[in-house]
Amino acid sequence: MIPVIYANIIDDPVHLAKFEKIYHKYYKQMFFTANQILNDSYEAEDALQDAFIGIARNMKTIVRIEDPKD
Repeated sequence: MIPVIYANIIDDPVHLAKFEKIYHKYYKQMFFTANQILNDSYEAEDALQDAFIGIARNMKTIVRIEDPKD
């Protein structure tokens, strides 16, 4: 389950499913990196929210979400 704020931005169920995969796959890694840079978990959360809102707004341009190394 993803936060409702992102689901409200994405109107296509296919794009929403892709976004959910991205969110669950990268959230922890992105949070860790943001927290290392910002040294503040609340600021890291804000940075992630901004990043995921940007991703949600641009889901129509994302064709492939799999890492080629996987």
